[in-house]
Amino acid sequence: MHPILSLEQTEVVSLPPGAWLITAPPGCGKTEVLARRIEQILSNAERPKAKVLVLTFTKRAADNVVNRVHARLPGQAQRVHAQRFHEFCHELLRLQAPEHLRTVYERRADRIDALRIALETEGIAKEETELAGLLDRIELFKKTLAAESLGPDDTIDSDFQTVLDAYSAQLNRMGACDFDDLILGALDVLRQGDWPRDLYRQIYSS
Repeated sequence: MHPILSLEQTEVVSLPPGAWLITAPPGCGKTEVLARRIEQILSNAERPKAKVLVLTFTKRAADNVVNRVHARLPGQAQRVHAQRFHEFCHELLRLQAPEHLRTVYERRADRIDALRIALETEGIAKEETELAGLLDRIELFKKTLAAESLGPDDTIDSDFQTVLDAYSAQLNRMGACDFDDLILGALDVLRQGDWPRDLYRQIYSS
């Protein structure tokens, strides 16, 4: 017995092709709606081998989507390519720009250590208790693409800019990157021109 969708959920599933931003609170059935949306795309695809790319924050969510599609459309799960955001970006860089691929510091403790070394190297005095907050600010700055939203007359706090530059330089010296760098690196590759953007559109096109 499959869950019955509400009117609003049914409308989301039935939206025409295009870019849509859907916001919803936890526990409201987003995974089920996403799975149904994928099933509709696969069923209505003009290309019988068309694939759907699904990006999630966790492996569990990615597996959940594939399993739901498989339960209702046996034999079609192989057409659903579900990955975590960072996993997809890492794969994209490995295939399209391997020269930019670096070791990912997945553990927060490793990123804190890199920040500590960066500050010591540049002679920037910060208390140990400040490091976690500084790292949070750096990661928020990068993941929200804050640098791109700055106008010609906008400026970044000079102290924060110095810390940000020191941290980035230290990661480069270590041949490392954080999760946000993976996304920014993949974004740079996709912005370089029609290729390889068109390549992925061809693969994941109905």
